[in-house]
Amino acid sequence: MSTVVKINYLLEIPMNDSFKEGYFRFLKENHNHEEEIKPYQMERYLKYAIEDVLDNMRETYKDFQGKFSVDIRNDKITGIFYDKAHVNQEEDEPLRRALFDRFSELLGHDNLRVDINLSCNLGN
Repeated sequence: MSTVVKINYLLEIPMNDSFKEGYFRFLKENHNHEEEIKPYQMERYLKYAIEDVLDNMRETYKDFQGKFSVDIRNDKITGIFYDKAHVNQEEDEPLRRALFDRFSELLGHDNLRVDINLSCNLGN
């Protein structure tokens, strides 16, 4: 029998020029002409940027949504990526790797540090 967990990843992502360009391009494509970075818009952008990763999870877990709650300070995004769905623990590593790879892409594969601190809660 497999262990069941809830996904709850702590995030710390530095924002470089490549990342910001993608963010502002996303806003422009969605007819939003804001010139500053706002947390709720960043949450929308991050969810958009990982939509294919979420779709892969939804193939197995239909109710998996994946949500972000972030704060932005000093060109750094901090927050969490979480979901209330219970998933098999074997899904954790591939999901964490997919998120890490996607965030690295958003950063232009710059040698900046991307922290995805995994903290899975055991399901009941």
